[in-house]
Amino acid sequence: MIHRGFERRTDDLVGLPKVPGETVDVTFDWTPELAVGQTISSAAWAATGGLTLGGNGVAGALATQRISGGTAGTDYRLTCTITKNNGEIVPRTVVISVVAELS
Repeated sequence: MIHRGFERRTDDLVGLPKVPGETVDVTFDWTPELAVGQTISSAAWAATGGLTLGGNGVAGALATQRISGGTAGTDYRLTCTITKNNGEIVPRTVVISVVAELS
């Protein structure tokens, strides 16, 4: 199992390379989005076709999703949408670039 984490960015998508046969945990750190007293009530994940979503969870300000699959040479979008304890809903997306091999 490989764990790759990303701090959520407001200005652009953050890329993640992976090879088709590996399973990867993708973690978003939502700390910058949470004001004092705010927490993540839930996190929902969605991916463009071709990626397989596995287990997921929330621990404090971290939301994690296990992914696998994909075809080399293809970019996929993985979106995490959190709901804060005040009801605010915030989506963020990362591009998953599936490559033949990691360099």
